Amino acid sequence: MTAYLSEHIGSRDNNFNLIRFVAALLVLISHSFALYYGTADAEPLRDTLGLTLGTLAVDIFFITSGLLVCASLESRKGLSTFALARTLRIYPALIVALVIIVGLVGPLFSTLTITDYFTDFQTAKYFARNSVLFLGVEHQLPGVFTNAPYSGAVNGSLWTLPYEVRMYALLCIVTIFAGWAITKWNASGCALKRVFLFITLLSLAALLINRLGGVPMPGEKLIRLTFMFASGATAFHYRDSIHLSGKYALLAFLALAISTIDLSSFTLFYTVSVTYLTLFLAYIPAGIIRRFNSVGDYSYGLYIYAFTVQQVVIVSLPDISLTVYTMYSGAITLLLAAASWHFVEKPMLRFKSVGGRFRSRLLPQTSS
Repeated sequence: MTAYLSEHIGSRDNNFNLIRFVAALLVLISHSFALYYGTADAEPLRDTLGLTLGTLAVDIFFITSGLLVCASLESRKGLSTFALARTLRIYPALIVALVIIVGLVGPLFSTLTITDYFTDFQTAKYFARNSVLFLGVEHQLPGVFTNAPYSGAVNGSLWTLPYEVRMYALLCIVTIFAGWAITKWNASGCALKRVFLFITLLSLAALLINRLGGVPMPGEKLIRLTFMFASGATAFHYRDSIHLSGKYALLAFLALAISTIDLSSFTLFYTVSVTYLTLFLAYIPAGIIRRFNSVGDYSYGLYIYAFTVQQVVIVSLPDISLTVYTMYSGAITLLLAAASWHFVEKPMLRFKSVGGRFRSRLLPQTSS
């Protein structure tokens, strides 16, 4: 089956919920090895392919985010309503998770007394910094999980959220610049997509030089995540030219499979094909798997709760096997993710439209 990307964007009949759900589970599985054995070197695929299941999952998150967030910005026709929508999607569920982690998990698993725990500056710093995200994240609470195999880390998954927020800021800056360029130079509407294409190619070149050329670069994570986000954004802007073909996807999968015999070859093929394959899987496979959309989007809840739950389980049941540990952690996290979606995230989605209606009442209507 073949189709242009533009034929699918805008439809809710897709596989994004399923893809992100699987990606969040991959993060949990990947972290299970590190948290169980106490070292990130234990994560599968790290030595053989130069990435982990968690790395793959984060790449998928940023690719899909680049595409969908650009679509959201275009449909909202305004940076203020876009910013409100992004804020409501990220922060309410995050704040609730932080309240649970700091207010409940922390005191229960800290070696400090309750008084010492809550009066320790690190407790306030953890909550404040992780609530804002712009200044990075804090990983430790005083005395919490110090007896875990992976000692001291409370919620290591949060490290990607500041990068996500920075990508939103990048999108807004590029959009403002493109609008300025169109006005100043009487340029065409192509300015925006050309800027994103340039960012994609520049970050791709830097990433490949870093990975294949052995040239160390500061901010490798930022370069990688910028490329993934920008490639999704570029795909959105060039949607009329991108052909989602089963033949092309199969060739890409085969090339990836063959390239696993050599680390450098796999790195190259993976980097240049992961965006196309992600978009193909998001839109083309159909049938019974589309019913997953009726379940809800549990991926964010899985992502923000999994690491802490895994630490709780391993500290509470230190003699548990790796398989049972992963299953217990997954089941508990899924319950929390479902609660987060149905009681926090989904209700917050209503305020996106409220914000848009409020803005339309404040601003004068103009005719085109």
